[in-house]
Amino acid sequence: MSQDEVRLKATDKEYGINLILDTEYVGRPVERISEMMIALEEAWRKFPDMRLGQLMCVLVPENKMFNIEDGELLESIRNYLNM
Repeated sequence: MSQDEVRLKATDKEYGINLILDTEYVGRPVERISEMMIALEEAWRKFPDMRLGQLMCVLVPENKMFNIEDGELLESIRNYLNM
């Protein structure tokens, strides 16, 4: 058994998820990363005196930092830019 298989099995057991081992990654589109980072940079440049943590606190609704969906965060950033 390879180290990757051991790690995947440990992760599976630890989090109780079913892993489908496949050669092709199926998940969230990576294209969203560039769009999000461009919007975040634009917001930060609009208010450069803010620290990143402060900016994120303004952009993300209270108690949602961990669970906010990318689309919801992107919408929040765009709304902030249009203030």
